[in-house]
Amino acid sequence: MTHEANGAEVDQHSDDYTIASHGSPESSTAQTRVRMQALSSRIHMLNEFSTLINRTLELDDIIRLARQQAKWLIDYDCCFVALCEPGQPADIGVHINWDEFFEGTEAERKIQQEFVQRVLQLRQPRLFDGERTQGLTHASQIIIPLESGNEVLGI
Repeated sequence: MTHEANGAEVDQHSDDYTIASHGSPESSTAQTRVRMQALSSRIHMLNEFSTLINRTLELDDIIRLARQQAKWLIDYDCCFVALCEPGQPADIGVHINWDEFFEGTEAERKIQQEFVQRVLQLRQPRLFDGERTQGLTHASQIIIPLESGNEVLGI
């Protein structure tokens, strides 16, 4: 049987499933092989994305490509890129039209803005669990700061 993992074909025989249920060393090897092939596919995708970025200087094209290519790395329902206003400190916030990105209530938008502020202040990616945060409609969120040199450009 052949499965596709992030664009790469992975061969798995029915014996692999039988072995996996018994916990033998061969199952560990098969699982490792599948994980390594998936990782290889992701690395290949990142290299392709890097090449695409280097071919254009248009920011709108780069953002569009980032949104398209991110889907190959992780599965998501919603993806957006927001840039900080030039000359504004990153801790002031990202000036975006929240109506474009979130269909939730005003309370949900306020929570979203607080998450973004936290990421910008910490300058580190953060994973937010929507099930633990009352008022969020998404099960989880990951927000990643976009940086160049020592400057935060957006999220």
